Amino acid sequence: MRSLRRPASPYDTYVDSVRPFLGKRLTELGGLVLFTGAVALTVALATWSIDDPSLNHATDHPAHNVLGQPGAVVADLAMQILGLGALAFVLPPVLWGVRLMRERDLPQGGMRLALWIIGFCAASAVASALPPTARWPLPTGLGGVAGDGLLSMARVIVGAVSSAAAHLVGFVYAAVAILSLTGACRFGAAEEESFHDEPYPARHPSVRGRDEREDADEPSLGLVGIGALAQGLMRMRVALARRIEAWRTGRVEPFDSASPALAARRAFTDADLPWAEHLPEAAQPGQARREPVFEAPFDGQDPSRDASAPAGATARRAPVPLPPEEDEPDAYEEAPPRPAAARPEPT
Repeated sequence: MRSLRRPASPYDTYVDSVRPFLGKRLTELGGLVLFTGAVALTVALATWSIDDPSLNHATDHPAHNVLGQPGAVVADLAMQILGLGALAFVLPPVLWGVRLMRERDLPQGGMRLALWIIGFCAASAVASALPPTARWPLPTGLGGVAGDGLLSMARVIVGAVSSAAAHLVGFVYAAVAILSLTGACRFGAAEEESFHDEPYPARHPSVRGRDEREDADEPSLGLVGIGALAQGLMRMRVALARRIEAWRTGRVEPFDSASPALAARRAFTDADLPWAEHLPEAAQPGQARREPVFEAPFDGQDPSRDASAPAGATARRAPVPLPPEEDEPDAYEEAPPRPAAARPEPT
């Protein structure tokens, strides 16, 4: 038998509600940082110049890069390592940042990251397979150091098998780059449908103890507070209605004569009922009122007083018989018929 139960703490409810909120805001913040970094790198690459100061180029000239000397250093490293493949390096992170800020979710993040790395490396190899122009300022190919190394390694491996197939390595890298970057960016809607069609893992109900089940059945602190507030409002409403009714009654009392209903209700109170026994007030000398008496005194005593009745009480009188009615002709009775007049005899 349980002897002690720990009530639910408001702190637990607060933590449970704040944790999802903070998780969503942190995800949005991560997407914003990723998007901002990718856009900044794109701007730095777009304004890159070989004459800007960098780690392997010391000069006193100011940097012409829009982002200043830091942007010039980062852009120079990206162009030397990846070459034109640096453009494929910044494309997926921009889309990832937008998706994190909008949907707060990036499904299959590990697979996307792997495809992203394969994609920008293959794009660098494709750029190295292209012939450099006369205005290319770097001693490496268009794909940088990484593109030249991947292309040379593939040509050596394939050339050992067939020298004619070595010239097709660039096309193979192009196909790999397109497929990998497309999978990393997830452009189409087909992948969204396939993602939602995946079966969700079945949720197995966890086995809880008796104490946990009883704690779950108890109402939370918020529900208890709402119930108390509702009960207090109902009581306040009843008290206010009583006050208003009493105030209206007090205002209407002086005008009972103007309202026949109120006048009749107050006229027939318990003390003023027609069948109630009224006791006259104590009469003061000279102020008592005597009712007129229209019959002769009974037994030589005042009919309005009775010796056996208490002082101040009205004596009860025996009913006086009415005088016999005299036989008087009723004015409304019909008169006896008159005799008919005699007809004159003809002469």
